[in-house]
Amino acid sequence: MSVNVSRRLAVGGFAAGLCLPGIIAARGDTPQFKLRLANNRPADHPVNVRQREAAARILEESEGRISLSVHPESQLGVDTEAMAAVKAGTLDFVTLAGSVVSTYIWESALAGVGYAFTNYAAIWAAMDGEVGRYIGAAADRGGIYLFEKAWDNGFRQVSNSLRPIDVPADLKGMKIRIPASTMLTSLFLMLGAEPVALSLPETYAAIKAGVVDGQENALVGILGQKYYEVQKYASLTRHVWDPYLVLGNGKNWAALPPDVRKIISVHLNRSAEDQRLDVANSEASTQRKLLKLGMKFNEPDPDPFRKALADAGYYTAWKSKFGPDAWALLEKYTGKITA
Repeated sequence: MSVNVSRRLAVGGFAAGLCLPGIIAARGDTPQFKLRLANNRPADHPVNVRQREAAARILEESEGRISLSVHPESQLGVDTEAMAAVKAGTLDFVTLAGSVVSTYIWESALAGVGYAFTNYAAIWAAMDGEVGRYIGAAADRGGIYLFEKAWDNGFRQVSNSLRPIDVPADLKGMKIRIPASTMLTSLFLMLGAEPVALSLPETYAAIKAGVVDGQENALVGILGQKYYEVQKYASLTRHVWDPYLVLGNGKNWAALPPDVRKIISVHLNRSAEDQRLDVANSEASTQRKLLKLGMKFNEPDPDPFRKALADAGYYTAWKSKFGPDAWALLEKYTGKITA
């Protein structure tokens, strides 16, 4: 784990010459375990609100032994940099969208198959059940610790500056910003769009400059990133449900004392549950705010999009990638994805 000294961290010492990032000798009121958690969202995003609450409870329950600082807005690097730091063990934890995590742990894309999930009852049954454990086991094989509870990144919608998206043909040739994600790249390519992978901090300027025509994100992301200032149309495509996943370096996590791991896990997982409710309770109000800010909404029928993907071979390709057992695991919660 990492000591909060600078973006390129120094490493603190630990008893008897054992050196682990983030574990420092207790001196008076100085925390014994000083840890950092990064994400790419604004400070007032529900993820950050709830993670700061978790950090406060962790500090209180540990009687000052464990300090967890939350760093929003890509302060510790954009997604790829933060994930690389976690893999290297120089950053303690990162919160990333499952679509982004799939670049590093490809099995996590199972939760983000296009138009697979249609409701939250199925989503949380899957993520708290066998789909979540499938992704967690894959992370563990890659040396990454995945916290048990997924957070809610919401259903992803398309916003753009050109036109409403009513049918797949409306996407043809449209330059859509996506995070670096093989799953989202293949989805938009097979729908006829031109996906452009950009980091979140680059996206607003790219839309304003016309480098891309639109982007896709949950409504809370569209509001938080102020895309309403540079875009007019928001189409409730619900093309993918995306989790937020909290990850850490596996070796460093295992090196923490069991009681420290328990305190951190209990409170981050509790805050994940709280944040899920935040998103569920805010989607309608977020849409109303965006309407007042000038965005125009439409809600297309998902069936033509699902059929276009099936006809283009999207589902066949991904079923082959995951294998029949993992695909059957997903369909246990979603029902049969294609006819």
